Amino acid sequence: MAAGGLISFDEAGTKRVTDTRTDEKERGITIKSTGVALQIEYGEENPKLYNINLVDTPGHIDFSSEVTAAIRITDGAVVLVDSVEGVSAQTETVLRQALAERLQPVLVINKIDRYFTELKLNGDEAYEKLRSIIARVNDMIELYQPENPTVLDPQVGNVIFSCARYNWGFSIKTFAELYAKKAGKSPAQYMGILWGDTFFNPETKKISKSSAGGVRGFAHFIYEPLKNAINAMQNNTSNMVEVLEQAFIVLTNEEKKYIGDDQFSRRVLRRAFPLAPVVVDCIIKFLPPPYEAQRRKVDVLYTGPYDSSTYKGIQMCDPDAPLVIYISKMVPTGTGGTFYAFGRIFSGTVSMGQKVSILGANYEHGDGKKDCFDNKSIQRVIRLIGAKTESVDEMKCGNTVALVGVSEYLLKSGTVTTCPDKYPIRTMKFSVSPVVRVAVSPKNMAEVGKFKEGMIRLSKSDPCLKVELVDTGDFVIGGAGKLHLEIAINDLREFLNGMEIIVSEPVVPYKETVSKLSEVCLSKSPNKHNRLYCTAEPLSEELTQDLESGEYSTKDLQKLGRRLIDVHGWDKGLVGKIWAINDGNILVDGTKGIDYLNEIKDACVSAFNWYVGSGVLCEEQVRGVKFQFVDVKLHADTIHRGSGQILPTARRVYSAAFLLAGPKLMEPVYSINVQVDD
Repeated sequence: MAAGGLISFDEAGTKRVTDTRTDEKERGITIKSTGVALQIEYGEENPKLYNINLVDTPGHIDFSSEVTAAIRITDGAVVLVDSVEGVSAQTETVLRQALAERLQPVLVINKIDRYFTELKLNGDEAYEKLRSIIARVNDMIELYQPENPTVLDPQVGNVIFSCARYNWGFSIKTFAELYAKKAGKSPAQYMGILWGDTFFNPETKKISKSSAGGVRGFAHFIYEPLKNAINAMQNNTSNMVEVLEQAFIVLTNEEKKYIGDDQFSRRVLRRAFPLAPVVVDCIIKFLPPPYEAQRRKVDVLYTGPYDSSTYKGIQMCDPDAPLVIYISKMVPTGTGGTFYAFGRIFSGTVSMGQKVSILGANYEHGDGKKDCFDNKSIQRVIRLIGAKTESVDEMKCGNTVALVGVSEYLLKSGTVTTCPDKYPIRTMKFSVSPVVRVAVSPKNMAEVGKFKEGMIRLSKSDPCLKVELVDTGDFVIGGAGKLHLEIAINDLREFLNGMEIIVSEPVVPYKETVSKLSEVCLSKSPNKHNRLYCTAEPLSEELTQDLESGEYSTKDLQKLGRRLIDVHGWDKGLVGKIWAINDGNILVDGTKGIDYLNEIKDACVSAFNWYVGSGVLCEEQVRGVKFQFVDVKLHADTIHRGSGQILPTARRVYSAAFLLAGPKLMEPVYSINVQVDD
């Protein structure tokens, strides 16, 4: 932020620019991801202006859906790890998502000051702790990015050691340049000395790979000089000036006025080793520009054919190609209940007044007008800069952007495009589910209309929040955890301008499943002219998770079929007769030689989707069940086998088969990782 001119360097580390909400500032945590468009001049001899689109994301697991929304629209990840606590389970979850979206990572090991002032580590202890953190992150990268994994290595320069709160930090390159300048040599000659198994012998003054009689290069040339300098400044020792010079620190006249002050060491370190240039250098050198990143990402982003102009436009990040924008979240404007649709331009150029097609998150190519809105106008094009906004006439691909005039057609996310074939960007998959729920209703039922408007706004404002209207007339809000729900309820009260609401105690949802193969069940249509025969049986947990992942669908039966046959042992003849997949459940046509069967397929699929969303036991979602038609008898006249006859019949036969298959309730499991010191 300081390098981009948004704040002064003195404010860096203390001013929470991207924490735009009051509760974020009060709690000291990030709750919502925030986009910031920066223009930074970089380079010593021939400086160039770089556009850096930064998205600041939360660290709390309850808000990991905000991280998912940010990962979809970015090309690289600055992974922040606490130097004392090490790599957390949440870090692994986020890194796995980032690598799945083919983001390039760099590593920042933060709170390095605690090694000097709190833990009092010596050079070897600090090195081993830092090395183990880097090795742990590299192991995760190799696990989740097996093809050409990125190697994080301080010698390369893609690892930073920082004290972000007090705005100082360094990389190995920082000290390599300082020592090279002092000795009149190349920085490259020092990169291998300052990290790794390279040792300095104080007696012979030589560098070797042998530790006998030597001190590790990192400890001798970087860590110990910094440690001694910090101790000297904090204790105001008599030899402070000489000690500081060993760490390449020369006090300015202004700094000398603050000797003995509590903030003296922080002030000096911030000036001597400013963090912003180190981070900017790392981002520009190691995170790819859009035209490189999208070549790797296009296959996981675009659902259309590989030989289309749109695919090539995304692949090349071509500003003259058809427009494709993925909207990852809605950002409240703060006025009139309206939202900015915030996302990333993957190809083309968006401009004010442009006519576009808007494709909702549930839109699939070939579904006609379902969740598709054509010939809509972009009212304004906005550049988000934290809490500030800047209107622009147009924005080219590779940038993040906020649009006005789109949010009314989208619930949470979707695709904005000018492509005539209208293939959407693939929908995001969240790492957490809304497993904690509360029922909410207005205290004064006369205000129910205003209350519903507030609930709609709340649903749009959060990518992971689930809002449902139940039979009692109450709204049920589902969140990832208690903190997530607490923030959501506070947001709802703000949207309702203080309206009194009633909130129930938090509860967790169950899911319904079966434990055995049912007998064949028969259901007759209301006019008695049609009969459906169906069975229900449990799916394996592995197959259920595959279906829930969203990686496999009936839109790509070839990919789904390979998985079912090779991994789950399905019969090849059955794979081509899959009718529908929904929430870890599958509907299969196991019949042979039935006339008019395709005419009732849509009604049977609609009934399937309806049923698995609200099961027969306690109206909870169904999970891990395979429904299979084994026989169907249909009337010869079309008028007697319409959807009005088939839909309720199909729902009844699903219910009967479910009840005869050993029905069970499933409760969610709260899984945590506990980390302790060795």
